[in-house]
Amino acid sequence: MRGAAAELVLNNYLRQALEQEEIDAERVNTLLETTKLEGVAIDADTLEFAFRYNLQRMAERLLANPTVDLLEQLDRAATLLDVVPFRVDLWKIQNACYRLLENVYPSMLGEAERGDATAQTWVNSFRSLATKLSIKVP
Repeated sequence: MRGAAAELVLNNYLRQALEQEEIDAERVNTLLETTKLEGVAIDADTLEFAFRYNLQRMAERLLANPTVDLLEQLDRAATLLDVVPFRVDLWKIQNACYRLLENVYPSMLGEAERGDATAQTWVNSFRSLATKLSIKVP
């Protein structure tokens, strides 16, 4: 019973961590490491859905309000894409990012080139996110 209980609890903790508005990557990494150490099977389908849905919500908020804070939040969450032991379906997040590339990035890049520090931070964060999402930025 210990194994089944640990599996249930750890998967629940992971799901909750991946659903947070501000995902704590360190907590997710710790929980993933614990599942490995305990030999616990993760519920990849449920966790992928929770993480994907949260990333999609973040991307939608960013599209509606393309601030540095929201962009950095999504970029930090996307760092987990290389860590989670399941493939995340990213097409909706990639589409949102591509719309930002077409509609917001050019003006931010122009402002950054004129010396705007906030725009430079936005451009750097966007490039970081685009790399994680396999989107080429010119």
